[in-house]
Amino acid sequence: MVIVLSQGLDYLIQQNIPGVIEVQLLFAPFNLLRYLLSILSVCMGLVIIIETILILLRTSEVLPFAPFLHDSVPPTELLHSQWFSVVRHPMLLGYLLILAGLGLYLNLVSMTFWWVPLIGMVGLQYVLYIEEPRLVQWFGKPYRNYQNRVPALIPRIKIVHN
Repeated sequence: MVIVLSQGLDYLIQQNIPGVIEVQLLFAPFNLLRYLLSILSVCMGLVIIIETILILLRTSEVLPFAPFLHDSVPPTELLHSQWFSVVRHPMLLGYLLILAGLGLYLNLVSMTFWWVPLIGMVGLQYVLYIEEPRLVQWFGKPYRNYQNRVPALIPRIKIVHN
């Protein structure tokens, strides 16, 4: 559905904003780079999601974004290794990487620069205001420390000085 809406929005942009087609032709030499970045983004998103699901299956009885509330089966262990040491919500990061990669691959400007941030903001609001208060309730101070140490969605880049 997002792809169809993005195609329609991109069509409207091309029809109503003069010069868009010329700009696309200007960037034609970068198509190979765009395809490589899109494949890398989708693959990285899939790896993050699959590894996160496997970690969760090994350590808990429920998966995130389950159709039922987790209150009936709270998690037993606070995860802070592997992808959970990079960001607190790796599955959301994986979903966004896949969407961005599809937008790049399909050359859908609106999907890459409108839908990905929109879905990211909605998803982040969900995890910050619905999931995280429950996690604080279950784990208390250890989760607060984890929140202070690990970013929610965008990994920190550490620059090493020699």
